[in-house]
Parts: sequence; structure tokens; C-alpha cells
Amino acid sequence: MVITAAALLLASAALIGYDYIAARRDLRASTTTLARIIADELNAPVSFNDHAAAIDMLNALRRTVRRWRVRLQRDKFVRGTIA
Repeated sequence: MVITAAALLLASAALIGYDYIAARRDLRASTTTLARIIADELNAPVSFNDHAAAIDMLNALRRTVRRWRVRLQRDKFVRGTIA
């Protein structure tokens, strides 16, 4: 009985560990994909130094992005928080 309980505990720990690692990997992959999409969409507003278009595009992502910061010029940033 003790051996069975120990084996079950070990299997549960392994499953929890694998699930944690897989969840982190999936979160990293989805975050990287979202960052690449945002970077592609912000390419034109940043190239033409268009603050309004950059802010409009980021506000469209309201459900996904909470805080953002875009570098439009060398030392000039546009920052925002979406409530």
C-alpha cells in the first residue's frame, strides 16, 4: 500500500511539473507571436512618426494588451495604460 501511494505521489508530481513547464512554454510562444503581430502593425506608424495611428492601433488591442510603450523617435516614447 505504501509503495502504491508513493508511486501515485511521484506520478502526480511528474504530471504537475510537466503541466507547469508546458504552460510556461505555451505562454511564451503566444506572447512572442502577439509581440510580432504588434510590431508588424506598428511598423508604418513608427516609420512615419504618427502618434495618433500608433495609439489607435494599440487601443484596438484593448482586450489583450494592458500596458504599452512605443519608441517613435530616438528619445521620444509614447506610453499608455488601457483600463
